[in-house]
Amino acid sequence: MKYFYFMPSPLGKLYIGEEEGKVIYVGCREKIHGKILKTPTISTAIDQLEEYFAGKRKEFTLPIHVEGGDFQKRVLHHIMDIPYGKAVDYTEVAQAINCPNGARVVGNALGNNPILILIPCHRVIRRDKKLGGYRGGSQKKSFLLKLEGYL
Repeated sequence: MKYFYFMPSPLGKLYIGEEEGKVIYVGCREKIHGKILKTPTISTAIDQLEEYFAGKRKEFTLPIHVEGGDFQKRVLHHIMDIPYGKAVDYTEVAQAINCPNGARVVGNALGNNPILILIPCHRVIRRDKKLGGYRGGSQKKSFLLKLEGYL
């Protein structure tokens, strides 16, 4: 069974989805179809996100489950290793996952990231150091990078 709940945040209302004790969605749009319930996993996610927004948390310790194709999973799992306060460009990610000419497809995979913030796609920027796209919008990406001290 899928469950979802929401929380207020500096980015606006964040929806959090969970299935079988694992986070499957964090985003600004209500996309989880299931029962509205604040499960223990969702409660922990809310606590950790609140700590993150307060500047008290730099890493998340939540179980997650990423759905999608193999390439997208490779990209998303790789960016989970980008440290708080750092950023890399799309080309660096592509090279790191052995797809040297794949900056554009890396961007597409990140654009479909279902678990914003916990999977920190906001830490991937353009080669020219401009922000690039973000599913939540460029203002939200800028906010997150400023919160982490990158900008």
